Amino acid sequence: MEIEQNWQNYRSKINDEVAIFSVNLGIFDQFALIQDECRKILQINLSFSTKQATIVEDENYQNILKEIFKISTLLSTVKKTCYVGYSISSKKTAIYFYCKNEKPLLEILKQFPEIESYSVQKDPNWDIYFDFLIPSPLEMKINATEEILAMLQQNNRSLENIFYIEHTFYFSDTENMRLFLEKIVEKRISFVKLQHSPMPVPIDEDENETAYIVQLDQEIALNTPEIFQSVEIFEILSNQFSATYVGWESQDISLYKNHLN
Repeated sequence: MEIEQNWQNYRSKINDEVAIFSVNLGIFDQFALIQDECRKILQINLSFSTKQATIVEDENYQNILKEIFKISTLLSTVKKTCYVGYSISSKKTAIYFYCKNEKPLLEILKQFPEIESYSVQKDPNWDIYFDFLIPSPLEMKINATEEILAMLQQNNRSLENIFYIEHTFYFSDTENMRLFLEKIVEKRISFVKLQHSPMPVPIDEDENETAYIVQLDQEIALNTPEIFQSVEIFEILSNQFSATYVGWESQDISLYKNHLN
């Protein structure tokens, strides 16, 4: 089955422990076609493990990736099979496949003694893919922030410097926007500038979409947890007031394409 490939790697947590996920987001555009043919999910558990919070640096990490690649490549040759992703934590490494018939896949798995166990269950609505593997908007923003900070360090930018950060929010109505602005003041969130558009403005020319826009500017160093705390609280508040937190950007580091979506 030819599946569009658009892989996203991100960090999250499983049972309060750090985990690395990799998921194919390219399935979205083909989901209606794939869902009818693949209504079961096969979860393959490997016997590898890593040390918590140091997964990438762990000596077993590259071995885990090699085994995932070998297993996923072979299983992907089976018709009506869809490889959707994997998760790696300190206690378990799991690979996920949707399929119509699991028997050919299980035959292939016999070639891999390092497979600890597997399970097959019906999942016609792909709940595991959408609710477990797909990153949340907050996880995407946290992961993007980590990537930007790493990129800055690779380019010898000191994170101790003060950066001018611009956070952007979209609202569909003025009432929620007003309540959001009041909450920002109430929670004493620090900012150097807080402004909003009095009228809806275009945000997507192709779809003629408009929104009220709020921009909150901060001056912060990036060598502390503050930027991550800001991203988290703004995502929570946006959900509370039916808004979209677009993310943050900074003219100070625009060279590194740091706009977060």
